[in-house]
Amino acid sequence: MIIDVWSDIVCPWCFIGRRRLQKAIANHGSGHEVTVRHRAFQLQPDISEVVPTAEHLAKKYRLEPAKVAEMQANVCSIADGEGLCST
Repeated sequence: MIIDVWSDIVCPWCFIGRRRLQKAIANHGSGHEVTVRHRAFQLQPDISEVVPTAEHLAKKYRLEPAKVAEMQANVCSIADGEGLCST
């Protein structure tokens, strides 16, 4: 079986999805070999400068800093549940 995964390496949801895919493959148990082909996909190809993530999210989604902090805490909580968050 071949699984093509298109993801952006800076996307936390892509990283969480990668971990979940790894777990699913490990628990697959069908005896068939699984090959994962990673493909690059840029979520924001028009960004030309480096900006803090919280600042970018606030502007992109028109959110107050507190709401952005809440969103980021949620992502970190989910990542932590997958054994990924090291705060």
